[in-house]
Amino acid sequence: MKDSHPLRPHVDSAELADRLRLYFDFGRVLDLSFVYGGFMCHNYRLETECGTFFLKQYRNKISTIVHEIKHAEEFFAHHDLPVLIPIRDRFGRSAFWLNGHWISLFPFITDRRTPAFSDIDISFARQLGDLLGKFHVAGRVFEDRHFQPLQLWDRRKFMMEYIELEQVFLRRDPLSDLEKRMAEILSRKVRFVQTNTKMAYQIQAPYDSLLHGDFIYNNLFMDNRKSITDVYDLEKTCIGPSCYELARSLIINCFDNGLSEKNFELGRTFLQEYQRHIPLSFETFVEGVNVYRTQLFHMDWIEARYLVYGIDSHLDLYERHAQRIEWMLDSFDGFCEKVFPEVFIKK
Repeated sequence: MKDSHPLRPHVDSAELADRLRLYFDFGRVLDLSFVYGGFMCHNYRLETECGTFFLKQYRNKISTIVHEIKHAEEFFAHHDLPVLIPIRDRFGRSAFWLNGHWISLFPFITDRRTPAFSDIDISFARQLGDLLGKFHVAGRVFEDRHFQPLQLWDRRKFMMEYIELEQVFLRRDPLSDLEKRMAEILSRKVRFVQTNTKMAYQIQAPYDSLLHGDFIYNNLFMDNRKSITDVYDLEKTCIGPSCYELARSLIINCFDNGLSEKNFELGRTFLQEYQRHIPLSFETFVEGVNVYRTQLFHMDWIEARYLVYGIDSHLDLYERHAQRIEWMLDSFDGFCEKVFPEVFIKK
């Protein structure tokens, strides 16, 4: 099985079959096919004589980090949260090493689907806020404080990477319309980064919880009644400020296509349900939003994947990202006041 797509780790199907015979009782491997849709992860559908499985190939090769992902999955599942759990091998492990990558096997979900943003209505926003609150209630009693901490922005790192992207633009003449847009958005990021005086270590928000790390609608399954049934992809799990994950999750899950009045209603519903589990002040909410906003302006990985590596599978995500950068610069004033439920401000 050959795959020429840039940066996509190759899985040797023959070696995988041998490893599965050693570690599992799956019989013969019948088929292995790439599953599209992951932004940073690499996933495959595995057909065997004993059924169909989902093979997740982790981008992080450090065993400590992969162990922490597995630890977080088990921790949240132990607290009755609907986290998809991998299948253990005959040695009791939830991940194994193959072709230079750690791999986990999960059941392949066929009777549920990942929601689209258009699926998010008031009822779904209520479920999202409620479930994130439950994750953070559990995450606050997590005892392993040597766990990977959330890595926030660094101005020097951003500028080091930005110069490389700028050099790509200088070598291309003329720029395509997409490249012109990327250049313009990057210039707006640079202006923000250069005027930002707050270092990540100066944030007031405490690192108070084990976080899912990427609690967004793309990482959920729902049934045909639009009820959330499963949460997956804990590859970004870490110890960090719960108000940061709240802000990030709220903005992506409720404002992924802009600042419409409908989306503000979704955001208020999301936040109100969350606060039934984790009450927080307006000031704490603003801190979380500002931490996420600053982090967002220091990100350039989507541009790098396209400009440096020629990967065009993230362009839909990039456009949403670009629009988010624009409204956070041009229409951000009053956002927190408008989305924060008045009932909690009065308290």
